[in-house]
Amino acid sequence: MKSSVHRFRISRTTPSQSIDKSMTPPTDERPRSDSYGTTSSTTDKPPTPSVSRSSHIPACDRCRGFKKRCSRTFPICSLCASAGQKCSFSTPASSAAAQVHHLRARVDWLTMVINEALPAGSPGIETVETGSDVSRLLQGISSNTWRSQNGTSPADVIPGNHQEIPGSGSDSGSGDQNILDQPNEAPPRLPSNAAARRFVDAYFRNVHRAYPFVDRNRILHDLETLGDFAKRRRDPGSTLLYLIMAIGCTTLERAGQIPRDTASKFDVAYTDIIQECLNREIIESVQILVLLALYSLFDPTGASPWSIVGIVSRQAMMLGLTRRATSDDHSSGSCIPAIETELRHRLYWSIYVLDRMISTSLGLPVSLTDENTDVPLPGLTIAEFASPDRPHFAVMLQTSRHVIQLRQLEDRILKQVHFRKQAEVSMLTAFDRRAILQDIRADVENWYSNGCLVSTPLEPDNVPIHNSITWLSARYYYLLLLMYYPCHFNSPLNSRSSHLTSSSSSYAFPVASASVVSQLELLRFAQKHIQSTSALFQQRQLPLNRVTLCRLFPVGLVFMQGFIAWGGTECVAHDFPASDEVLLLVNILDAFPEGWKDARRAATVLTTFLDVIAGTRTVAGTRTETTSSSRAAYHDVLEATLTAYLGLLQEVLGTATCYQFLEMSDEREVVGMDMDSGVGESMNSPLGMRRESMETGMNGINGVDTLGVVGGEEGVMGYGGWGRVEMDFL
Repeated sequence: MKSSVHRFRISRTTPSQSIDKSMTPPTDERPRSDSYGTTSSTTDKPPTPSVSRSSHIPACDRCRGFKKRCSRTFPICSLCASAGQKCSFSTPASSAAAQVHHLRARVDWLTMVINEALPAGSPGIETVETGSDVSRLLQGISSNTWRSQNGTSPADVIPGNHQEIPGSGSDSGSGDQNILDQPNEAPPRLPSNAAARRFVDAYFRNVHRAYPFVDRNRILHDLETLGDFAKRRRDPGSTLLYLIMAIGCTTLERAGQIPRDTASKFDVAYTDIIQECLNREIIESVQILVLLALYSLFDPTGASPWSIVGIVSRQAMMLGLTRRATSDDHSSGSCIPAIETELRHRLYWSIYVLDRMISTSLGLPVSLTDENTDVPLPGLTIAEFASPDRPHFAVMLQTSRHVIQLRQLEDRILKQVHFRKQAEVSMLTAFDRRAILQDIRADVENWYSNGCLVSTPLEPDNVPIHNSITWLSARYYYLLLLMYYPCHFNSPLNSRSSHLTSSSSSYAFPVASASVVSQLELLRFAQKHIQSTSALFQQRQLPLNRVTLCRLFPVGLVFMQGFIAWGGTECVAHDFPASDEVLLLVNILDAFPEGWKDARRAATVLTTFLDVIAGTRTVAGTRTETTSSSRAAYHDVLEATLTAYLGLLQEVLGTATCYQFLEMSDEREVVGMDMDSGVGESMNSPLGMRRESMETGMNGINGVDTLGVVGGEEGVMGYGGWGRVEMDFL
């Protein structure tokens, strides 16, 4: 019978079988011995996993189908690359078994790459357990390598460092195991690169949301290549990285994740950096100046951010950042990449946000004043749109646009309310003022509503602040306070004034909120703003910097004006409703670090103001008639407190700030106050008409949450269509 040859094709093992096989415990492989019972000489050598590691990586699907030898390189093997075909290494797996297969292949490939990068004689990465501290292993390896080459270790080179690195002793056989098994008796200091990476991550997590003008990939690349982070070199790349780390350090200080004096270790030379940027008129210089201005907000002894922003604004206008950038309008004729075009747009809006924020805080005019600006709002780049982290980038840009809208509202309020010429204001009728303020108020309400839709709960690390409801509430009430702040625009048409008289001089309060909005409502705005700010402070979301300090000064002045209008000059303001908020304001000012002397001085003055409030309660509790001399002494103390606070406000914010609504007046006879009876003879006195109007709305303080206007149709502002502002989440 003629024999026949049968050929059988044996199929490969299914993924499920390979998984089951991989999960079985490995057998105890013993070295083979010869007939005389001696083991092979190859067993005396340590295993070299990097030599045959590539054989454990499964071949790609195409190479297995053609029975070709696969190079097993990621993300595509050499045969698939030469043939121009898709490789299974770069194709997303469709089933769970295939995903496990690809993951095992990638882990094996990464293990091979790490083992090949390790110095000769070092243990393989397989000996390190999952979750172990690899940094100590790397320190020990680098120490051994340095010692073998130079005879000393890096720790011995640093002066004053005589600590022995674990594992660098004479017992080289167990040195690496001691590195992994030695207990942590004292937490070691973070290496310079680890601390720098933490600062950079904090910057991009918090500050980059509002100022997204830095190329993250470039900064991370410089972080890996620049080396020494303790010193700043004079090139733009190292200066950018140094300032980013310094700003990120301040955010971690605010969150309480590092000691409070860590930021003081950064040595920022303002004069040298500004000089370098002025000599180099390039985009990187503008970026450095923006970062320098951001850092100066946290430096009580540094340069004025108002001056730095002025330089930045003029540099930006000179370089054409206020115009829409395209890919073919470069001055040198070369095309600008799309990502650089987008970064130029983001840089302009970052300067705009910073300029308007500082201008609003100080009550001074803005610096970036190009009326023909046509720069589009920040958008996603092509790389960010194609990235798997596209939702993260979208939320970041949404936050950036929301902050831009906030600064636009603040700029609009300053221009139309505070910086408008008095001649123009005198020509406006009551209807014109009401229309202007109602239009701004509608935009403020829309901004707050949109912010509630994009706000997120607090994150565990307490670093991001621009997406929290508490921050949104603080900014909302600050906008309302800024709109109705006492100024010539908010004063009535007959321009009355209320005076606080002393033996020598008097202070004149413009009767602002008595006719635009009620004094009660203005006081409620200030109370709600301080409550929201205090909530941010308790949640470690409040940056204790120059902007926060400057914004607290006008609020304290509103409290003082409200106290006088409530009856403080007659010692009858024992039920002043904002005394608790004044105490919260003092606590926030006391929380500033030691270097902020202006904050401590303001806290001292406001503490005296609290004593004045407590004195009125004491006088009211005794139910005795106050004599003329006692009332005059009390009056002098109150005036001295106002004088000290107003002088400090002018010193911190500037003499030309628009928030100093108190004016000195020597015309004591216009007050018409009888010091013996305590009853004012003129309607200009805050002890008559204004205190009576506030007392009629006293129920709004004692539990009623509506913010209606006291006076109804008689007031200039009649918000009949406005509902209640419900912000009682605090």
